[in-house]
Amino acid sequence: MATLTQLTTDVRERIGEDTADFFTADEVTRAINLGITTFTAEEPWPWLYTEWATSIAADVDTLELPDAVSIHRAFNLSLTGGSLLRGRILERVEPAAGFRLRFQYTDLVQAPAYYYLTSTAIDAASTVYTVKFVPVPDVAYDVEAQYLRVPDALANGSDVPDMPVEFHPAIAAW
Repeated sequence: MATLTQLTTDVRERIGEDTADFFTADEVTRAINLGITTFTAEEPWPWLYTEWATSIAADVDTLELPDAVSIHRAFNLSLTGGSLLRGRILERVEPAAGFRLRFQYTDLVQAPAYYYLTSTAIDAASTVYTVKFVPVPDVAYDVEAQYLRVPDALANGSDVPDMPVEFHPAIAAW
């Protein structure tokens, strides 16, 4: 099991720099975290699949997503309960199409059939993604999502990559 300290040593050995002569510790850590992000984005790795459950109230068409959702890859959303006799997988549409659909369903309140993803807040550290439901929910619903998550960044020397041990050597190799 590789820690950030061990990965830093491995990277420095590969580039022939045993001490921080040219690359600072922060630069090496940033490269290691980029390696993790790049490696995990290559495939829909099974250890990254995550399921999440919450609920949404009647007349609320926006739901904030948890941190570390990789919305650009696999993202599935379903509704259960409320006025539905059985669960429904919602159809994801592009934000522009979702915006147009909102105006087609302006006066209609029923079980949502579509959703699109938007960002609600962007700052230097993070982006907060939200789901917009179309049409607006008529009653409260249970919401389940399945998505690929983004692995946690390594910050402390004892941090271990959020991936199976057999893939740790790939990080330094990247």
